[in-house]
Amino acid sequence: MNLSDDLILRAKRAALEADTTLTGIIANSLREALAKPHRRKAQKKTKLITYGKGGVHPEVDLDGTSAELSRVIARGGAFSSKHMDAVTELH
Repeated sequence: MNLSDDLILRAKRAALEADTTLTGIIANSLREALAKPHRRKAQKKTKLITYGKGGVHPEVDLDGTSAELSRVIARGGAFSSKHMDAVTELH
């Protein structure tokens, strides 16, 4: 185990106050942590729309996404305000 000096000092103080050992504090803490049920947070389901009018935007080439990314970066980067304005116009 690699614990910070501050954490060890706090645990030693807690052991003194509880009239136990550092090992006892660590063991009790582990028991408490392991006794709690751990549930994964439910992930929000994403609905992928794969139908609708018009299909893919005429300027979108699904076979050339790498080339398009290169062009976007060359024009100012994927996160530039210019790019974000262009994305907004597409929608």
